[in-house]
Formats: sequence, C-alpha cells, structure tokens
Amino acid sequence: MGTASLALGRYALREEIAKGGMATVHLGRMQGPGGFARTVAIKRLHPHLAKEPEFVSMLLDEARLTGRVRHPNVVSVLDVMCTDDEVLLVMDYVHGESLSKLMGAAKRSGEPPAPEIVAAIMVGALHGLHAAHTAVSEQGEPLGIVHRDFTPQNIMVGADGVPRVVDFGVARARGRLQSTVDGQVKGKPAYMAPEQVTAGPIDARTDVFAAGVVLWEALTLRRLFSGDNEAASMYKVLHGHVDPPSRVVSWVPAAFDKIVQRALRRDPAERFPSAKHMADAIEAAVPFASPSKVQAWVEHCAASALAVRAEKVASAETPAETAPAQARTTIINNNSESTPSAVNAAVSRGSKAKTVLGFGSAVLAAGALGAVAMNAAGSPERMPQLAVSPLKAMRFPQMAVPPAASSSGGVEALPKPLSRAKPQPPRAPVKAKVRVKPDNCDPPFVVDARGVRTFKRECL
Repeated sequence: MGTASLALGRYALREEIAKGGMATVHLGRMQGPGGFARTVAIKRLHPHLAKEPEFVSMLLDEARLTGRVRHPNVVSVLDVMCTDDEVLLVMDYVHGESLSKLMGAAKRSGEPPAPEIVAAIMVGALHGLHAAHTAVSEQGEPLGIVHRDFTPQNIMVGADGVPRVVDFGVARARGRLQSTVDGQVKGKPAYMAPEQVTAGPIDARTDVFAAGVVLWEALTLRRLFSGDNEAASMYKVLHGHVDPPSRVVSWVPAAFDKIVQRALRRDPAERFPSAKHMADAIEAAVPFASPSKVQAWVEHCAASALAVRAEKVASAETPAETAPAQARTTIINNNSESTPSAVNAAVSRGSKAKTVLGFGSAVLAAGALGAVAMNAAGSPERMPQLAVSPLKAMRFPQMAVPPAASSSGGVEALPKPLSRAKPQPPRAPVKAKVRVKPDNCDPPFVVDARGVRTFKRECL
C-alpha cells in the first residue's frame, strides 16, 4: 500500500521531495474520470509564511507569470489551488536533477562534464530564459519578465537530457501583485549583475550576466564570486577580476572565453542583448552534445538520487488512504481569478510587506523549488489536513442490464411473442392524473458527506 495522501480537489498531495527556505515541493497525483491519473509536483509555502501577504503574492505572481511562458525549456505551472489557509502551485513533474547537484557530483568524482555537455545545457536553458523574457500578457503586451535568480540551482536537467528553467518566485515583471521595495535586493548575491547589486534598472541583460556566471562555473567547477558573506560576494561582483575559463582549467576550449567575457561585462550595453543572442553565440562557437549524451551524463552523476526518487514516484502512484476532508479548497485555472477570502485578505494586507532578501536577510529563495528533482532529506514533515469543497456532481441512471445467464452457461431464452389478439373497439381516453410534488422538493436533491448530489425519487 502507498503512503497516506491528502485530498485537494482533483489532486492528492503525497510525499515531500524538496525543501527550501520558502517552500516545500511534494509529489502529487492529478486524477480524473475513467482512471485518468498523472504525477505532478505541488509547491507549498511553509506554514509560517503562508499567512504572510508578501509570500502569498509572490507565489500567485509566480503562477501567473510562469503560466504565460510556454516553452519546452521552462517547467510549466498547470494549476493553482487556494484553500482557506494557503496557496499551492501544481507543476509538471520533471524526473531529473538540478545543475547545481550535478556539478557537485561531478566535482566529487573528479570527472568534470565535457564542454559540449555544458554547452548543450546552457543553450537549452538560455532559450527557456529568452522565452520568459519575451512572454506577453493575454492582451499581447510584453510582461517584461526578469528571472533575477538564474542559478545552477534553478536549472533542472531532466533524465531525458532536456534542461529546464525553474522557480520564477522572485522574478520581476509588469503588473505583479507583489512589488520590490526601494533598496530591496532579490536573488543570490554571487549571481547578481552589478545593476542588481546596486538596485539599479534591470532588464533581460541582467539575467545574461547571471548566465555568464553559471557558464563559467559549469566549465570550471569552481565558484566565481564566492565570499565569506553576502557583502563580500557583492563586492566581487562589482570589482572582482574574472579570469577566462580556459586559463583556469586546461580542458575548456578557448572559444568559450569570449562568450563568458562578453556576458560578464559590467556595463549592460556591452553584454549580449538577449539570452537568445548568447545561445546563438555558443552554438556557433563550439559543438554541443545531443540530448542522449546529456541524458547519459545525468544518469551517471545522479544514478542513486534518481533511483530514490523513482521509488517515491512509484509509491505516489500506488493507491493510498486519503486524509479526511475538513477545509474548503478552491481550484483556480487560467480562466479564473477568484480566491478564498483568507487569501484575498492576506494579499490585501501586503502594502507594507517584509523584506524577503536583503543584505542581511536569512531567508533566500530555495533553488530548484519550481521543479521537483531535488533530494529530500529525512522523512516528510507532517502536514495539516485539508479538504475538498463539495463537488457539484450528480448520479447518472444505471444502464440497462443485459439478459442474465442461465445455469447452463447460456443466455436465458426470451419469452415467446404473444399470439395476435382480436382487434378491440377504441376505449374512451383516460384523464391523466396530476401529480403533486411533495413539499420537500426544494431543493429536489440531497448532498451526502462526500459532496455528491443525489436527486430524490419523489421529486422527479
């Protein structure tokens, strides 16, 4: 028997598979009629943050923005669920590992990734980043999305060899519910562009700088702007010297040097004008591996982690006991903007929200929490029970039953047709009786504990 699950509308929340400073990610099962089921990932704010308007707004913004980015190199948000107490994101489940963990495994084994592997991962991730930068609203207006946290932790490399950008939790865009306070810095200091560190104007080229840092580190398996604290890292971003990667490690082709150096220009005007331009430069300068070769590298570096996660997926796909229903749940799709009153109240209180990430902040956005391929340490934490709102369903009449089988195994013979009777004279018409419905037919149905609506026979 599988592990216990929690009913959330048409979803079942299962085992925790990732945890960070802001949220946890659980395996989930999307269920539908006819035995339809699909494994998904469900992102859930920590309980102490679920009542903070700023964090609720951030999660809603992440869902809305990611929902507008449609690209194979970006993890999709499928749905949003609002309960009386929290908001949850339903996302595609990606069986894979973050680039950060893959780099760590490669460094520990002393087997750095081949440059063409790095090139393939970066090209795919940059195309996904460009799709976010160029996303538009329902009215066709540019959203102006800037990821602001493009790091190895937020690049998920699937076991299928496809890299995907994840976690738009601190992304900047037009029309966000949650806005950045003056002087507030969001992102990981070691991957921030200079204009991000100084709280200046940012655009797509800000993420290009971060991509330059990621490319340098993936090639060398070293940290570029590491420091003893956040302030030290920021100082290096502003003033530190950057050696070309081919001078740091001998196996890196010199063709990467110009690409990295241009991406890391401190003046945004001197960088690649877009993530796509940087991807095109990599494609033109160096050969890159096929998805099958990237897949083989991922399986080599993360074999044990993928095996553990596969067991969790198998357990999640096994029928489990469902927690009893207690709280109201609302499911929001792209065509609905309604939220429970508690969530609306939390969002409306957010005009003066707390700083999320600052120079001395202890709360950092969790890497790769937008995807689901991180290892979970220890047993999953115990979750409060949620429940489903009453389903507006009705029972359908049963279909006609075929003739019953006889004891000999065959079908019982139908009765013989009656002999033709003699014609009778027409009878006088009978006046139809008027049927009066009982007083208890308003409403003409009852709703059971599961929320199923059943019509009363006497009211039909």
